[in-house]
Amino acid sequence: MEILNEIEKHIVFLGFSVRKFGKNVVVIEGVPPDVRTGKEEIILREVIEQYQEYKHRDILSVQDAVAKSYACRGSIMSGDRLSHSEMNSLIDQLFSTEMPYVCPHVAELDKMFGRT
Repeated sequence: MEILNEIEKHIVFLGFSVRKFGKNVVVIEGVPPDVRTGKEEIILREVIEQYQEYKHRDILSVQDAVAKSYACRGSIMSGDRLSHSEMNSLIDQLFSTEMPYVCPHVAELDKMFGRT
């Protein structure tokens, strides 16, 4: 809950809407449009967990850590089935970005492979 309070404005910016309901309970009232139905709680929990990992590395701003966490955890996983329209939408979204050929973790990959 402490982490959620810390990053709440950033997850709201991503499209989540949460309401605190008691001491340690959160109601998810809205999610970004690309979060698949049934994955809402899982995605939010994983974003919080991933944020904690980034936070301990002290390498990113809060906003960057939350955004990168969401990008990883909100992604489509191996084995997920997509319709043709979902596939086309993903391709359209990818090529509408400024850097469609770069992963947000490219710096980390470079470091792991000794490229600095």
